[in-house]
Amino acid sequence: MRLAHIADLHIGKKLNDFSLIDNQRDVLKQIVSWIEKLKLDGVMISGDIYDTTFPNLDAVELLDEFLTSLSMLEIDIFIISGNHDSQQRLSFGSRIMEKSGIHISPVFNGDVDKVSLTDEYGVLNFYLLPYIRPIHVRKAYEEYDGEGFTESLKYVLDKMNPDTSQRNVLICHQFVTGATTSDSEELYVGGSENVDFTLFEKFDYVALGHLHKPQSVGRETVRYAGTPLKYSFSEAGHGKTMTVVDIRGKGDILIEEIPLEAKQDLLELRGSFNQLISPEFRDSVDRNAFVKVTLTDETLISNGIGELRKFYPYILSLGYDNAMTRYDSNVEASKTTETIDPFKMIEDLFRAQNNREMNDMEKKMIEELVDRVWRPEYEAD
Repeated sequence: MRLAHIADLHIGKKLNDFSLIDNQRDVLKQIVSWIEKLKLDGVMISGDIYDTTFPNLDAVELLDEFLTSLSMLEIDIFIISGNHDSQQRLSFGSRIMEKSGIHISPVFNGDVDKVSLTDEYGVLNFYLLPYIRPIHVRKAYEEYDGEGFTESLKYVLDKMNPDTSQRNVLICHQFVTGATTSDSEELYVGGSENVDFTLFEKFDYVALGHLHKPQSVGRETVRYAGTPLKYSFSEAGHGKTMTVVDIRGKGDILIEEIPLEAKQDLLELRGSFNQLISPEFRDSVDRNAFVKVTLTDETLISNGIGELRKFYPYILSLGYDNAMTRYDSNVEASKTTETIDPFKMIEDLFRAQNNREMNDMEKKMIEELVDRVWRPEYEAD
């Protein structure tokens, strides 16, 4: 049985104030096209379907389009909720959709849904486990009073007790220790939500969601599909893919990555203001991309992000890397009782904070401010 494994769609997500709905629509169409082209038997979607528990209308409509397109291929679709999803909202209407081959994990109550299919190799069981925290497990099992994520997940998996003589697939949304994280993920401070990959030893393939980089953890068949799009600049170097899992006989699994193309890429640009706005530089980059800019100018550019937006319409952030930002200095107030010239005081403070002397323009501006604000009072003393 050949299946697509995708995760962390985050439908409805924005980068700053820019909606990604059109980009998401484009990449989801690519996924449907690949599934049809490769004649796959199903798709596993491992949580974080929406970006928020209260998705907007555009997000709901896009998921409807996506699931409708998949169901028209007459394949099985397995969906679980992630930490960004509302289990109640995502599972609404699931019993009706079951008739169309769309299997959605219900609200976790201790009973993990199992869907069994048959192919030429025998029975293949799919376990649909939504994102769970220790509190969910304590609510589901009166006798359980554990606190940790690993302990809680182990308790749930032991209750499931899959038949290891058959092939078993677990679809879940957790953070497995040792995996590589990205800036766009919501993780517990200190790694308290980490779980160990050895918990999954009874499953032939574990279709993970939660982390945004496609990767295997512990063993090749414990795998994160990653996001279909880049959702932070820490993912700028990631190659986004759709995982294809070919599950044959017991222990015989092949994994392939199908590349996905983004309608708008994420780029990090670095250089002086004049360098970045030069025609030569602009011609070398995709101006349609979302960009993060780091300027190396020693002086701040007035309305820098506004000026750069004339050339890079999808600029998301602007920072500086210069002597001021690289210099680590603790500026202390003067302890002397001696009267100090206001200009000299500001000049000293500027030097301490910026690791350089003021230029002529800055000196002139400070002199004018001192004359207007401090000088009359200073001279009166």
